[in-house]
Amino acid sequence: MTACLLIFLYVSFELSYDNFHDKGDRIYRVVTDLKTKSETIHASSTSYPMGVNIQQDFPEVEMVTSFYQISSLIKHGDLKFQKKNILLADTTVFQQFTFPLVQGNIKDVFKTPKEAVLSERAAAKYFGTEDPIGKTLMFEDSTLVTVTGVMQNMPENSQIKTDILLPMTLLTSNDRGLFNSWGNFGWQTFLLLKPGTDYKNYRQSCLPSWSSVYPRTSGK
Repeated sequence: MTACLLIFLYVSFELSYDNFHDKGDRIYRVVTDLKTKSETIHASSTSYPMGVNIQQDFPEVEMVTSFYQISSLIKHGDLKFQKKNILLADTTVFQQFTFPLVQGNIKDVFKTPKEAVLSERAAAKYFGTEDPIGKTLMFEDSTLVTVTGVMQNMPENSQIKTDILLPMTLLTSNDRGLFNSWGNFGWQTFLLLKPGTDYKNYRQSCLPSWSSVYPRTSGK
């Protein structure tokens, strides 16, 4: 009985991935098939312009959000932290995904490149009992960002996990070449399809041959 219970709990957890998103039934992740002379490499990542161009070319797509992971030394006063899993995200992130803010307003965050949204866990780590809104953090001794929001800690059953979200404009505003960098596969890209769109027909007939759409129900 114990073994059956453990298996049930494990399976239930795996099947619960990303079910907390209000628009989860319309969110799909873009993956890439890289074809060489000898093989086809199936990658879970994309290039940055892939999502941008999909939204421009296909009216079935309501919204696109891309993520890019970085690591950085973070400073606050005399405190220093090396943080690995920092995510840069398009400004659509809080409209497409359900990551509720406990401080700040989703309409006001990420209006400028040098902003940050922290999880409750990170806000407590960097600022203790202080109100973090309006406070600053230094990244890599050169980039000063202002905290404009605090979000609930991301659930364990989420494909997307981070304690620090930065706007993608922090990267794209300094490197406009990313919009034409088709060979740099470092992004995770998610589409929000318009209501009523049949993703099966969309997958077969709409997307270019270099990409495919996977339903968000997999936690792998």
